[in-house]
Amino acid sequence: MTTTGTTTTRPTDDRYREGLLDSGGILPAGTPADTGHPESTVDVLTARAYRHPALDGRTVVRLVPGALGQAEDLALEFLDLTPAEEPAEVGQVRQEALGFPAWALVHDPANGHHALDVVKEMERLARQARSKPGNAKDGFERLAVRLGRAVPHFLPTYCEQVGRIFLEQGNQTYAATFFGKAREAERTFSLEIDEERLRAVFLEFALGGALTVKALRQYVKDLAGRLDAMTAWQRFRQLCAERSGAGMAPYAGIAEDARALIKAAGLDQREQEQALLAELLPVPAVVRAPAALWKSWRPALIELARRDETVRARLLEILPTPPGGGDHAAVDEGWLAILRESGADRLLTDPAAAAAEPAARWLQRWLTHLNRGWHSRPSCAATLELAAQMADRLRAEAVPVEISQSHPTALNLLDLLLAERVPVADPPSAMSVNLGVWLAHGGPGRRDLAAVAADPRFCRMLQDAIAPVWGSADAGKLSGLITRYPVLQEQFVRWADDRADELLTARGLAGAHKLLLSLGPVRHAIIDASPAAAARIARLDVAALLGRTLRAGILDELGWPALEDGLHRLGYDLPGAAPGRSAKNELQIEDAWPALILSRGRKAVVVGPDGVLLEHELRLPADLPKWNQPRLRYVDGELLVAWYEDGEQRGYWSGRPAEVLTLTGERLVGGYYGVRELAPTSLPLPGGGRATGARALHAGDTTLPHERTIMGDGTGYWTLHRTGDRLALAEYDPATGSHGRSCVPPAFASAGDQAGPLRPELSRLLPLQPGLEHSPLGTDGTTLGGSVRGDGSTMTFHGTDGRTVTLPVTRSRYDRYPAGRLVLPGGACPALIAENRDLALGPADGTGAQSEVYTELTSGGPGQLHAAGTSLVPPLDHWHALRPRDVESSRLLRAVTDRQAAELVDAAWPVDDEDATPPHHPELLLIQGKPRQVAGARAREATPAEAVARVLPGLTHPLLVLGVAGLARLATDTATRAARYTPLPQPAASTRADAADSAMPAAYQPEHGHDELLREALQGVFGSVDGFGNSWSGNQSRHWHVLANLRAVTGLLAAGREAGPAEWTAEPERLKLHGDSRHHGWLQLLGRTAPLVLAAASPTTGEPARSALALLLTELTRGWLADRGPALRQVTLTEKQEGTRDSSARVGQVLRCGERTVVVVACQRHYGEGRQVDWLALDHDPSGEFTRVAHFGACEEQRVSDDLPADWVTGFTARLEQHGPLAWRPEQVEEFGAATGIGRARAALLLANPPGLYGWSGDFLGAEQLGLLGLKTAQAKAARQWLRAVDRADRDAASAALLPAEPAELWRTGLATAAAAKAWTRRRGRLVTLPDEAQATVNGTTIGAIEDMLNAATTPWLARTTTMRLRQVYDGQELLPDDPHAMPDGQSMTEAVSALRWLAYHLPYGDGLRPLLPAALAAIRKRLADPQLLLNLELHFTAGKPLAAVLRAHSGLPEQGGAGSDGLVACGEAIVLAPSRYGETAFLRPAALTGASDPLVDLLSGLVGGYYVRQELPALRALLDDELAQLVAADFPPGEPAGWAQDPQRSAPALVTEVAEARGLGADAAALYLQLLALPDPTDRNTARWTGWKPARLKQARAELAATDLVLEAKRARAGRSLFLPGGWQEAKAPGLPVETWKSGLYDLPANHAILPHLTAPALFVRAWQRITEGDLPGYEELKTDNRRRGRR
Repeated sequence: MTTTGTTTTRPTDDRYREGLLDSGGILPAGTPADTGHPESTVDVLTARAYRHPALDGRTVVRLVPGALGQAEDLALEFLDLTPAEEPAEVGQVRQEALGFPAWALVHDPANGHHALDVVKEMERLARQARSKPGNAKDGFERLAVRLGRAVPHFLPTYCEQVGRIFLEQGNQTYAATFFGKAREAERTFSLEIDEERLRAVFLEFALGGALTVKALRQYVKDLAGRLDAMTAWQRFRQLCAERSGAGMAPYAGIAEDARALIKAAGLDQREQEQALLAELLPVPAVVRAPAALWKSWRPALIELARRDETVRARLLEILPTPPGGGDHAAVDEGWLAILRESGADRLLTDPAAAAAEPAARWLQRWLTHLNRGWHSRPSCAATLELAAQMADRLRAEAVPVEISQSHPTALNLLDLLLAERVPVADPPSAMSVNLGVWLAHGGPGRRDLAAVAADPRFCRMLQDAIAPVWGSADAGKLSGLITRYPVLQEQFVRWADDRADELLTARGLAGAHKLLLSLGPVRHAIIDASPAAAARIARLDVAALLGRTLRAGILDELGWPALEDGLHRLGYDLPGAAPGRSAKNELQIEDAWPALILSRGRKAVVVGPDGVLLEHELRLPADLPKWNQPRLRYVDGELLVAWYEDGEQRGYWSGRPAEVLTLTGERLVGGYYGVRELAPTSLPLPGGGRATGARALHAGDTTLPHERTIMGDGTGYWTLHRTGDRLALAEYDPATGSHGRSCVPPAFASAGDQAGPLRPELSRLLPLQPGLEHSPLGTDGTTLGGSVRGDGSTMTFHGTDGRTVTLPVTRSRYDRYPAGRLVLPGGACPALIAENRDLALGPADGTGAQSEVYTELTSGGPGQLHAAGTSLVPPLDHWHALRPRDVESSRLLRAVTDRQAAELVDAAWPVDDEDATPPHHPELLLIQGKPRQVAGARAREATPAEAVARVLPGLTHPLLVLGVAGLARLATDTATRAARYTPLPQPAASTRADAADSAMPAAYQPEHGHDELLREALQGVFGSVDGFGNSWSGNQSRHWHVLANLRAVTGLLAAGREAGPAEWTAEPERLKLHGDSRHHGWLQLLGRTAPLVLAAASPTTGEPARSALALLLTELTRGWLADRGPALRQVTLTEKQEGTRDSSARVGQVLRCGERTVVVVACQRHYGEGRQVDWLALDHDPSGEFTRVAHFGACEEQRVSDDLPADWVTGFTARLEQHGPLAWRPEQVEEFGAATGIGRARAALLLANPPGLYGWSGDFLGAEQLGLLGLKTAQAKAARQWLRAVDRADRDAASAALLPAEPAELWRTGLATAAAAKAWTRRRGRLVTLPDEAQATVNGTTIGAIEDMLNAATTPWLARTTTMRLRQVYDGQELLPDDPHAMPDGQSMTEAVSALRWLAYHLPYGDGLRPLLPAALAAIRKRLADPQLLLNLELHFTAGKPLAAVLRAHSGLPEQGGAGSDGLVACGEAIVLAPSRYGETAFLRPAALTGASDPLVDLLSGLVGGYYVRQELPALRALLDDELAQLVAADFPPGEPAGWAQDPQRSAPALVTEVAEARGLGADAAALYLQLLALPDPTDRNTARWTGWKPARLKQARAELAATDLVLEAKRARAGRSLFLPGGWQEAKAPGLPVETWKSGLYDLPANHAILPHLTAPALFVRAWQRITEGDLPGYEELKTDNRRRGRR
């Protein structure tokens, strides 16, 4: 809007008007002038007046768009409202398409009442659309199904209206779904289309962002078919522009669709494409266009940009961000090429060119653009090339380039710009460089970084990035790249010198120790690169650091007696051990300031400043899981105990422990992990209750207040809240929970703002409480704590006692802040530094460097070596309760000299006990001028309290002595780490270093032997494999742990030793294994070399996998392992978990007994403390007897049996390297398939053993591999599924049999298929199955179930019998069979019925397999007649009662007892009850049933729940019924040629004649009509197959039938036909076929698999025609709407 003088004018351009209309505005009548034009999107707004007899002459006025006026009149007519006068035009609005119910009222007034009734249900569902969109969507879909069965012509407008409902809620996804359903309804029911209405609807949903690519592309196809070519192109172009303008990116196929329409219209393609591009480029959504669009339109885009300067400028604004996770690097390179070829880059490179923004800003935007996504990408060479060309302009503009990214391109660009003297902005404080990624992905165009190293602003950042690379697991892989860049070597030397300087100037022991820890990974690199720096590090004066730390003050000088008492009552301390180092787990602490709540197990203690306030035994549910830890609150002497149960918070107050409450309000507990964070400090109120930041909490409350950070000074209270993007304090009233104005407490205001703005989230203000008057952090007599202020460079703490601490802000420790000064006896006053839960003591005048820290602590945990006398470091606000333990001892520490500190280090040096096992590799170091041997772990972990007491006898408090001892031990560890930088000549290895360590191989890292490649190669052979590391970790480092562990274990076994003790070793020796329990995969491969040989020789295996498999074969048969199988077994050892031993406790242990050796290689299962733990082990027993191992049980074992001799494998790998993979021999596939009966497809996969055969990925064979094997995708998929079900032992046996006696024969004659076929049939018999082509069509059942029926004589559960007996299992008794394979499983009978029905329907009459069907049914009935067969009903409860109790009552048995000698309870002849872990389980004896109509089947079928009742009982009834027998016995009479029963002219010729006469049809049309009426799958392809008709004959029959009103023509998704019965249509998910709902009277209509009729095809024809003759015609149903009146809730 502009103002000139007193006249105000508004923009009147078209864009402004369009914006008003789009936002729902109303324009004055008459603007714009084209309103009502067919191409216009604007409509008149009318005022329509109505009268009603009950309104006493009053008029109802409705504002309605003109296009909807007639519908409005009709809708109100149903309410007896009649028009009072002619409508009046009052304005202009955005055009709306005639929707629902308006369209229905206008076009079908007879059913208008149904439309209005539907609206009521729609309104109800619309109310759910925001809060429960999924439920609303389901309801709308159910309503759509009802409309489709009754008034399908309502569906398009109904679905569009539903889409509008979701659009109103901002749910474009569901809106687009229903828009697609509307268009699908038009095609499904062949509805007439109003082009203008459809165009308006498309525009409406496009503007709403709810037009999917699928719908748009289908619309394009429909446009081309319905409209003339020119109009179709114009409509398409307009729709694309409107859709993109609404925020939706152009879709991937837009160029292809545009070209098709342009060509059809006969227009100039180049001109029209550029015109469309010119319309799309300005919209913001174009940046998200798919990469395919830029590729397709690249020539047109370049030509357009060369001609139009504004387009070139727009190209610089666009940063293409295609959706999905494609190749972003290729997109970026391609876009820069477009900029170059179009000339747009000259706006960046030419100093004289005018541009919308400085070139530096574009470069910054581009760098940010390159940083998108989560994965690393190689450096973009095109970006560097363009930046080099931009250098002149960048220098001329002198706008500094801001570079804050760390990706390879940014680092290379930074070096380029600095080298070209281009202005570069100072780096942000938090900027870092990932040099490892740069080394791995920095090329092409990788620079030497000399300019970065020469710039003092970036030099330190580069130095800090080098060390992590040298210390990473990838250092070996990257070492070659590192040595190519001398600058990096130089910077590393400088970095090492700086770290040595930092270490030698360290002021605190903890800081120096932590710095040495961080240098550990690069210690060897420092020694090699900078010997001088290493020597300086080794000279670190640890004694001086210890002395300075003790003089400065330590936490153990203070204690909290009440806290120590409370921990003792909880059993948290261990007698005789340092509290800070040996505390137990499971301690939970909760805030109750100034008190602290402690809980462990089932006991809680509340400790105050001066003593224990409460001790309480927790009353928790007995079955509360361990993870469900209770939360505690303490108010006014009572403890609130809360836990999570049944999705709610439950709890009780300790004053009324029997009253369990449901707690609402603040969520304290919940979820699997519960709440682990300590609640913010709360404050006790003088009148009772506790302030938490909301309404005060009082004892007995059931509604818990919100908990937030609060402060108080005894008179006022403040709470922390967020204001915009900053945190602030606001006044707070605990009585009401209300918050007032934002302000700061007076105590903070007095500190002033000279130190910078207040940091309220770091500040603390607490009212002084009794017992805290002598707080070591100071007090002014009324308050505790202080404020923290920061100016960006420093942070200053202003204590309420007037003391201050200032801490410089460093880039590496930005979150650290000063929290006060700790006053200790003897004048020490160190600064207390906080960072989250971490606390540290340091010099008050420090610089903030890490090396200045005296001691480091973690609140809520034990003090460790930094405070070994402190069991629990209190939370920061509870440090006020600490008090001196021994003033004189503290004063003694103030006077400790460096000489005394050196004596402490010398006295505390860890020394092994005389009976300790000498280390395998002794380590000798120079410590304080003395050579010292590094002790073992046990000695190093001890706390040298006695040694400290001897050196400092004046220390009298035992906990303070322990505190000094812990620091002395920290000093010895620090000295050890420093001394390793100048290693001394080391002594020889211990003579007791046995094979366990001598067998440990040197680094063995073959190119094709790393864990990741081995895992991928073996997954290709066996499918899922474990023991080869993590596949999901995302770690790009390579490891060779599996091969190293294989060599370590076999090396130990190969080394041999004298016979061990007669009993199992009590203290097993340890074998060092690499990685963890996920690197034992080699163990499962012992004795399974044949599958590896087949895969390695297969022509379908890739070369990297082939090399990996060949390497594995060599490793598995080399040296000691050669032909060692009979003496080895893989065993899973079990024991009960004791204590808290972790899952690696036994990994690497070597157990010996006589000549037998057992090596534990992994933890297989870990059930938790007090439960079973399973260890995976390799057992070598030369005798082959494999008796019990020590105290362990054994739950699984696998004896190793060498399937191939080692010499054979050696010969094979040599020839494989010489000749490569085997030639593919299709004739051998045919031979093996025919001999075994499994068919060609399965034989091909079994012999080829392609990668991924037994995996789960979708497309495991590419087009080339499919072509080589001669298979189609569907055949390969079906064959793969079948092979996966074959027992592994059978597959392995076949693999071994396929290999000839001499490996050379593989290349001469191929695989030994004849011998393998014999081995296969010997184990599995010859298979009778469907042809390969038919197997791929199986749907509604499985090929396995079909083959069970066709091979009933060899199907275990049909051909064998067994006896059921009660057996003892892990947690009770169960009724189990002697032979599990002889029992049907939970799906066997269901699968048998579906397989028999599938075969009966899909096998032609006269087929050679049909006689097997009655035989299969007879075998099933024979098995069911076995009285020993008991079927588990798998149902334990019904209607909330135990099923056993219901069955006992039904049979007249008592509630308990009644078992026979076999332990079973007979409930009549057919039901048996057996004990189980769930009480009593019911079993059914089918032999006792009288048939399908036995009343007991009805009784069991009426029970609620249970898979067996829902699935298997109906199948059992079907197997016993005569209907299935008739189905499988159906066939043509003997002598008739084979044919399809689905052809009624063959199976029901008389019925065809009757139908033809009754409907006036020819014979072919009558036959086709019968198929449409009766069959579930009368697709055009099936009809042709069944009848054998030529295309012309079938076309003629379809045309004749389509000319009648018996059927309708339409296009329906996945129907496979164009003729349909009138009426409803039921969709189905693949692989099922959709079908007319009228056919539900013939058979069940499943939604997700093929229909399996229970009647023969001739019987279906008869039944369908009978329905027709009885008047049950296909058609639409009567619409039933829900008109129930709902009352108030």
